[in-house]
Amino acid sequence: MHAAIMAAQALANPDQVAHLWGDVPALLGVAALLAFFTRRATAAPAEREADSARVASGRLSRVA
Repeated sequence: MHAAIMAAQALANPDQVAHLWGDVPALLGVAALLAFFTRRATAAPAEREADSARVASGRLSRVA
């Protein structure tokens, strides 16, 4: 969101055009990395169930 606002301001104000080439791509890149590395909430219950099954069967030791 911040990158979009900065891009709009850079297009509206010619003296801010450097942000369009520096800050905006950097912010979009960081957002993409955070989205990629963030665990999805929908995957967690299935993983917990699988881990619980492994612990119950003795194939995985319980970690706190």
